[in-house]
Amino acid sequence: FCVADATDRKSILELKRIDAGVESFSLQKYYRYTTVHYSDGKETGRYENAEEIAFTAEELATFREKYGGDVLGAYALSNDREGLGIRNLYRAGEHAYYYPYIQSFAEFPHGSSWENRLLTDTDCSALADDEVVISSYLFSCLQHFGLYDEEGEVALNDYADVLGRPIRIGTFVMRIAGVYRYDLAQTYDPLKTAEDVKEDDPFVVKLRDELNYGLYRTAFVSDTFYQNVLEPDAPDAYALQGAMAPRAAVGNGSCFAAARSGLNVRSVITNETITRYKPLGAERYSQTVVPAPESASSLRALVMDAEEADETDVFYKLDTAFEDRIFTVSEVLEVLEQIFLWIGVAMAVFSMLLLFNFISVSITNKKKEIGILRAVGARSADVFKIFFSESAIISGICFVLAMIASSVTCFFLNRSFMGMIGASILVFGPVSWVILFGIAAVTSFIATFLPVLSIARRKPVDSIRAL
Repeated sequence: FCVADATDRKSILELKRIDAGVESFSLQKYYRYTTVHYSDGKETGRYENAEEIAFTAEELATFREKYGGDVLGAYALSNDREGLGIRNLYRAGEHAYYYPYIQSFAEFPHGSSWENRLLTDTDCSALADDEVVISSYLFSCLQHFGLYDEEGEVALNDYADVLGRPIRIGTFVMRIAGVYRYDLAQTYDPLKTAEDVKEDDPFVVKLRDELNYGLYRTAFVSDTFYQNVLEPDAPDAYALQGAMAPRAAVGNGSCFAAARSGLNVRSVITNETITRYKPLGAERYSQTVVPAPESASSLRALVMDAEEADETDVFYKLDTAFEDRIFTVSEVLEVLEQIFLWIGVAMAVFSMLLLFNFISVSITNKKKEIGILRAVGARSADVFKIFFSESAIISGICFVLAMIASSVTCFFLNRSFMGMIGASILVFGPVSWVILFGIAAVTSFIATFLPVLSIARRKPVDSIRAL
């Protein structure tokens, strides 16, 4: 069997992304750069790397033109995916299902299908800077832990009960202006009532991945929220965490002293960063969220856009839990491709030698029979037909056994990959069948032709006397 090539692997993963039912893809922006190290003016090495940067409002507008008006621009609230906790919960504690943290803010895309997700009568175009629209998942978290305001605990029986209530998010004090529909799949419902569930439980880990990469903990804010609140020189500026400042594309130097043969020798170490990326000075969105395309062709276009760097060394990366699993498996496959290649070559050569030895020894031991056939008038062609038929049967049996063994091995290895990303990566198809058949056919032909030719050229009496 063989590992699917890059093109086939992309096609498989594209279809699996659709099968996985991912509602949206988060795009992160990066730029590539090369760091060159010098010692005493001589280059000692260079390394390729990438660094995350933010999107501009113009880029968000371009994405909306390309992928539709449902595209979101979000501001991450922390370096990690945890976000900022809601601080005015009535009951403290932790829960496997409910995770009352807000991960990011996003401007509501007016005139998009997001308006159909609103569960409250909210005019998102009139949001104030201190108002947020939360997801139905976050509302369920507030129901579970409880919410309190100046008057005490708030009874949250339906979505209308939460409207106008204050919510403390890190250093923010905001008011809930609405709720939009974004719930976890029902497959996670057992965790709602589960007790004593460990954090490293695979089911809990899967749920946390879903929460981290989805929009369940994203709150919609006003269109002026960034300018009035998040921008560094805004009146109510908040230090947005996330390290979005790009690396400067200039060299820097340092030196160190080393003792060498009793003398103090100073070596100058300099580093130079080379990139075509230039900061635009208007970056604000830490990520762009694109609705999942419905067709494989549209998804393929999105994937290709995300992987190709432009002339300024900027590229985009799909950021979902599924992408993380794909990335992990792809890294493993890059290693396995080489391992399987050399193992396959070694096993192919070994099997060819075994088959060659078996057939040639079998024919060599039948010198007497060949001599008798020649003595009674059989032509060389007749002798070849007999032994070619015999070797064809042997090769056919070996081919069938190899097909069965390879299919079973490929099946069980693919089951392991299915458990990781839900995709079968190893391919045992027509190309593999042709390779196996070719090895068996070529080996049996050579192993038959050479010894039979050598024996058939002898005089019949010499072949008979040889034994």
